Amino acid sequence: MSSSTQNLDHLKIPLEDILEATNNFSNENFIRQGGFGKIFKGRLKRSGIDIVARSLDTKYGQGSKEFWTEISMLSELEHENLVSLVGFCDEKNMKIVVNKYEAKGSLDNYLDDPSSLTWLQRLQICLRVARALNYIHYEEKRDFSVIHRNIKSSKILLDDNFVPKLAGFNLSMTTVASRRGRLCIDDPCGSAGYVDPTYAKTGSVTHKSDIYAFGVILFEVLFGMKAITNNRDIKLANLAKSGYENEQLDNWILSGLRTQMAFESLKIFSDTAYDCLKEHRAGRPSIHTVVMKLEKALKIQRYKEDKARKEEKEAYIRVLRRNMNKKSSKAANVLSEIFDSKGRRQLLVAEYRRLKRNPIYAHSKGHPPTGSFAAALIGNQLDCWVMNVVPVSGPNTLPVIYDRGLLGVMHDWCEPFDTYPRTYDLLHAAGLFSIERKRCNITSIMLEMDRILRPGGRVYIRDSISVMDELEEIGKAIGWRVAGRKWEHLNFEVSEIRLATDNFADRYLQAHNDC
Repeated sequence: MSSSTQNLDHLKIPLEDILEATNNFSNENFIRQGGFGKIFKGRLKRSGIDIVARSLDTKYGQGSKEFWTEISMLSELEHENLVSLVGFCDEKNMKIVVNKYEAKGSLDNYLDDPSSLTWLQRLQICLRVARALNYIHYEEKRDFSVIHRNIKSSKILLDDNFVPKLAGFNLSMTTVASRRGRLCIDDPCGSAGYVDPTYAKTGSVTHKSDIYAFGVILFEVLFGMKAITNNRDIKLANLAKSGYENEQLDNWILSGLRTQMAFESLKIFSDTAYDCLKEHRAGRPSIHTVVMKLEKALKIQRYKEDKARKEEKEAYIRVLRRNMNKKSSKAANVLSEIFDSKGRRQLLVAEYRRLKRNPIYAHSKGHPPTGSFAAALIGNQLDCWVMNVVPVSGPNTLPVIYDRGLLGVMHDWCEPFDTYPRTYDLLHAAGLFSIERKRCNITSIMLEMDRILRPGGRVYIRDSISVMDELEEIGKAIGWRVAGRKWEHLNFEVSEIRLATDNFADRYLQAHNDC
């Protein structure tokens, strides 16, 4: 690498700008203490960029070498899955690295929550991190190769959409590209639980040392556990190897993930993770091989989930036709006209429901908790077309919806909603934001709802009080008119925002109140 401090002048940020952005490193802006020093969030006034400022504290064992290593590395490396360098400050005995702020924080905060990160999302994150490693190890256009030396889940940051960004290059080192793969001798560094055992013993490091650390992360993602448990004598790597060799991985896979997994996807993933942890470096795969294996695991998982959605759709059609033939309910009469819906109102119902033991008769007034809104509309003989949307992060209640002769689909609200062939007059979201805010940016969900609404449409939201306070501000910011808000008690305290209005919408809401 040829960077010098003079070549980096364009990245310098005045100390006063950083102090202003972080409110003089206030407690309110403090994120956490890291091995490099204290970490603060803020916003640069001149550019409006949200930042993370890491101030070097030499008492933790790092100094100018690590500071300039990080600046030099990130100034020359550029990849969609690497953290973005905004700039740095070297004034008044203070050395500060400034990176772009990633809203979701680090991966280690989500390991033990299968609802925040599904198996498919975990595969996507691991694959993207592997691609970032492949880039720093083997980019043909560069004359140098990088060994990270400090890969761990807390160094994988997640943006609004859970896209990972590999960070922590302060301990990294470079080799001449033509000598990549050869031993480099240096004092061992890194974090307990992730360090290549051979590196710790001999002080010799290679790119395969990064592979070992990445293998630990793969098992963290699979087990929902961190590399070092509360009992620091137990390392996840040892636990994982023992579980794999004794065919007992199922005992350790995070509860809630196993049912999501395609068997072959899990097998490829666990085989790859185990190979990364092999004691002898020669037995560990190259990062290029790891990328190919994870791509295959992801492809299989997507095929499984696409197939499941197709089967659900076919099951729905069968139930719909059966109900139409029986002519046994008002629902059947309404749905029999679904494919001739010219002039009919288009409604979207997004409900997050936790089913009780007897889901059909759990509702306090005799209506089932799933699809009750749609049923009320039908019962009031409103001329409308209703789509019930089940969030992928919640329980799969589609069978109950189908059994009632209603329309339903599953959807990941972190992604765009497919509105073909229709947009909607009214949206109803019950409890949706409380659960999805763990995974998605709720402003993005509101904007997506705004996109799929027709002009003059209406939104009817029921959620917790704290969430509604936030949604009301967002609604106003994106130009929605708050037509009314009231507080009720329905199993838990809820509030509502109602936006826009027309006679049809009033009848719609009255139908729901009749439930």
